[in-house]
Amino acid sequence: FEELLDVIMDDTELILSDGESVCVSTRDSLRSMMEEDELTEFGRRIDLIVNCSRLGVTVELCSIEFKRQDASKSVVTHQQSKNARINSCILSSINSLTRDFSNQILSFDFVGNSGYMTQICCYEDVMFSQKITDLYIPTDTFELDSLRSTLKHLYLWKSHLVKLSATVIKSLYSNKRRYSLVETCEEDSNKPSRLSPAQ
Repeated sequence: FEELLDVIMDDTELILSDGESVCVSTRDSLRSMMEEDELTEFGRRIDLIVNCSRLGVTVELCSIEFKRQDASKSVVTHQQSKNARINSCILSSINSLTRDFSNQILSFDFVGNSGYMTQICCYEDVMFSQKITDLYIPTDTFELDSLRSTLKHLYLWKSHLVKLSATVIKSLYSNKRRYSLVETCEEDSNKPSRLSPAQ
């Protein structure tokens, strides 16, 4: 499945980091709850993280977890819960960066060749996750009819990530401009400007 994602994402600037990567958003979330002398360098390890990068800053966009087909039900349940918590941390980081709480995360959980897509978003200060669709990677030619729906949803996911990365990158540039100069006073955008154009 990871090879399929590489092919689908090949024409984007998005970065797929696999191999039990550490999620920076979970590390930062842990740090925010710790005392100064307890700060950690560790975060949750996940199978695949999708990132975007600009101005020397890498921002996580979603995490994906994979388990083998023979994984026990308790292991699968733990994986699903962990992935939902990780994506919640990622969404919280994106919302803080963009100062917009209408963002959402689309992600996957896979067990063997079967998986599903989830959506995580905020509503009135509460994050919730909901299943969008089932996904299946066929292993036999008789199962090829399921591939069409899976590919359709993978390309919808790709489109969502490209749009989300554009929002994140715009925010990185906006924050760079905002903090590049020291302001002598705060500008109130609600008050009309008293300056008039030169005549």
